[in-house]
Amino acid sequence: DLTTAETHVLAALAFEADDNTKRGLLVRQIAFDGDSGLAAALRAYLLARGDHRRDASPTILLLRAQEVASSFPASGIGHYLVGRVLFGQDAYTDAVPSLEAAARLGLPDPLIARENDRLLVTSAFLAGDLARARAAAHRLTAPTQPLAVVLQGEDWLERCDFAETSRLRR
Repeated sequence: DLTTAETHVLAALAFEADDNTKRGLLVRQIAFDGDSGLAAALRAYLLARGDHRRDASPTILLLRAQEVASSFPASGIGHYLVGRVLFGQDAYTDAVPSLEAAARLGLPDPLIARENDRLLVTSAFLAGDLARARAAAHRLTAPTQPLAVVLQGEDWLERCDFAETSRLRR
């Protein structure tokens, strides 16, 4: 019942919530907003279940996220989901291209874009790609970001500087 689901999501969005909960609700809002192909693909991802109605395995989630990304290559949301699943499996090097594509294509809300950059800076740094890590960290330090996010971005920039300095000394 998509209408009821959307009504509940919209009602939940009216309440104060942490960023993680709010981001999840924003993605659900897109998924339950009508019968567009993107909405249907997002529902398949969000409602994925494994055998015996258990939560879907990361493999199933990755397949569903990849379906969103391949079916809607101009939308950043599928690439974000692919990168998020890969990040959750500690596949940082593999997550970077998807997260970077999501940042380049754009995401439907600043909270989702911020989380994408947080995942991207971490993944790129751990993969040894300091240039991409710096680019994401700079977006986190934008004046439009909350102070806590700006401070996290500055911390990542300092980590990148330290890592670069350490490389040069070797």
